[in-house]
Amino acid sequence: MEQMIFCNQCGAQLEADAMFCPECGARVVREEGSSGEQQAPSSEPVQTGSEPVADPVPMPADDASGAASAEDTWAPKWKLPLLIATAAILGILALFLVVTLIRGMLNRNVGLSEDQLVYLRNGTVYYMDNIAAKSPEAIEILDMDNIELTYPALVGFPGDGSYLYYFSKLTANGTKGNLCRVPVSKLKSGEDKLDRYVEEIDSKLSSSALYGDSGIYVMKNNHLLYIRDDDRLYYYNGKDSEEIDKGVTGFTVSEDEKGLYYFKENKKDDAKIDIYYATLKKLTEADKVETGVDVIYYGSGDLCIFGKEAGKDTYDLFYTENGKEPVDIEEDVLTVNNIDYENKKFYFTKGNSVKANLYDLVYDPLAEDEDGMQEPSLKSFLQEIPIDDALDDSKRQYITRNYNGRTADYIKDRYYIDSQIGMYGFYSENLGDYAFYDDNTQRFYKIDRDAYQQAQENWSKAVRRVRLREELKKEDFKLETKDLYVYDNGKSEKISENILAPQYYDGFIMYLRADDENLHDLVNIENINGVNSMKSSLAYSFSQIASEDGEHVSFYRIGEGEEQKITYENEWGYLRLSEDKKTAFRKYHDEEEDADILMAYKVTGGALEEDAEISNDCYSYQIDGNAVYYTEDYDNGEGDLYCWKNGKAETIAKNVGRVYIFDDNAVFALSDGEYDKDVEQNVWELYSYNSKGEKERIASDTYSFSYASGKRILYVKDENLYLYKGSGDPVRIARGVDHYWYPAAKAPEVTTP
Repeated sequence: MEQMIFCNQCGAQLEADAMFCPECGARVVREEGSSGEQQAPSSEPVQTGSEPVADPVPMPADDASGAASAEDTWAPKWKLPLLIATAAILGILALFLVVTLIRGMLNRNVGLSEDQLVYLRNGTVYYMDNIAAKSPEAIEILDMDNIELTYPALVGFPGDGSYLYYFSKLTANGTKGNLCRVPVSKLKSGEDKLDRYVEEIDSKLSSSALYGDSGIYVMKNNHLLYIRDDDRLYYYNGKDSEEIDKGVTGFTVSEDEKGLYYFKENKKDDAKIDIYYATLKKLTEADKVETGVDVIYYGSGDLCIFGKEAGKDTYDLFYTENGKEPVDIEEDVLTVNNIDYENKKFYFTKGNSVKANLYDLVYDPLAEDEDGMQEPSLKSFLQEIPIDDALDDSKRQYITRNYNGRTADYIKDRYYIDSQIGMYGFYSENLGDYAFYDDNTQRFYKIDRDAYQQAQENWSKAVRRVRLREELKKEDFKLETKDLYVYDNGKSEKISENILAPQYYDGFIMYLRADDENLHDLVNIENINGVNSMKSSLAYSFSQIASEDGEHVSFYRIGEGEEQKITYENEWGYLRLSEDKKTAFRKYHDEEEDADILMAYKVTGGALEEDAEISNDCYSYQIDGNAVYYTEDYDNGEGDLYCWKNGKAETIAKNVGRVYIFDDNAVFALSDGEYDKDVEQNVWELYSYNSKGEKERIASDTYSFSYASGKRILYVKDENLYLYKGSGDPVRIARGVDHYWYPAAKAPEVTTP
């Protein structure tokens, strides 16, 4: 059975290969080990499987498939100019590595060079330090033969990029092993003693730790903090690992990396957490900051916000800074959102309630029509019929023979007047039902049974509603609501009271105000079976009203302006801000028109002002800077891509499949997908597009690619790895690649469709 996936942000059901949610635009995050997923352009590895090639083979201009003969392979010749050039290149490379290391000391997110690549083939991991070179060399790093690779997080590039991290001595399923690292500067051609540079850090880690938030933290000095599989927290100083504490569930490091908070299960109650604080100078001498904590809001390491249970679903809120005594923030808090740790600012809600009569909350459009309604009678559903329909041949012959054709005399002699109808009734073989004769008009009739049955059903429902109305009018309901606050500079300020279903988006908070104006027409009387049924369904109804009914939605722009009332004619959907925060975009479905609408709103201060319709057939969209890219006419896996900016829409590409737009406005698309049995997934044609919408085919029969900058692309085809440099023919740089890790790969800003 095909696995169903849902958006992590809004809950919308997604297609199996969706990369971004078509409803809210959020990027889809999948769980480890989920099946049936299409690989996205990223640094995640890609599966194929065959033999490698030591040297790359340029693709002939007339062969899009990338096949090349042995004569095409470039063979270096040792000549003096080449030696001079090589020396110069090595000098430049050495300078580059020095600069990289210096930058790494200043910025831990520098990352590796766009020329570096790690890949796996036939159980062996290889490294390339310059994939753009005419003949890049592959350096063997690690032998992973006879390992069943179930999770591809075997190689990582955390920190400043000066080290390559990987796992050795893996278990048979490839999920656990020894964490090792090697300096990138030592991964170079001709180094035959690589083992002497390898640092084996620890032997009890999960291979997923390289990609986990609470697994491995690489500090600015390339020292490590990590949690082992036995829940012990360790510090690695570049030579040795030191145990800090055991039973640790998570930690957070301060921005200056001088201290950290870490969290342990409470010994008396494993559902609660104890908070500890330690400085890097005295890691093993941690202070216990608080015990019996129920909720942790992870901070920057300087600041930790947490809650202790105060009542049912409420918490007393505290913060501690640099391990100091916790400070009371607020009592009886329900939720905390949008924490700005640097400025000690966040939004939270507290409980409140509103008393309302149950019937005031009901949508009941039939109340007037059903007031004094009478039960339907059979007589009102009589239909006139011809005599031939009422009397069969034998009856008519009998009337002719014995009554000289006097039909009325025959009927009055043989049958009785029906008390409900007031006419003579008899069973008609022709009708298979009773027929009726009116002696005054001398006409025949039958009952429209279908119409009568429907009228009876409507009458029964009306009777139930009349009774239910009276019951609801006698009952009051205590509606549980929330008050919305902002905590800023040590003070709490109420933004709005008695709100329902607050939802936090890109710079906005949306919610329903439970005031006199809004507390009506919320629950359809058709969906209520009784008083208790309505009470139990109210919580669900109120949570849905803010996402389905735009008539009562209130709006607050985080950090600016006052609360603003918004009235939409349709479902209100998500609001997302442009980069300059002057435009908000919203996509919703118009039920009446059965259309997906994309809107733009002008944002001034804290308010939304003018609006403009961008598209009435929007499949999905994503904001890129101050522009929004969207698709229309999506059908059979393809759609048309447009870009809207400053009130104008331009066509980018027609009839494209999965489109990827990167942070420097590079546009790529995978189109014309077909299922390939050999790789057990869809393969695609890979295209690039320029600003005029003109496309260039890069490759066919590919199912994954990684992007660096400009038009530089890595992709897999026929179990081979190719590099496209933005022009000319792609170059095959490795054969039989099972996985590859490209540290410079950038995530797409948008995927449509």
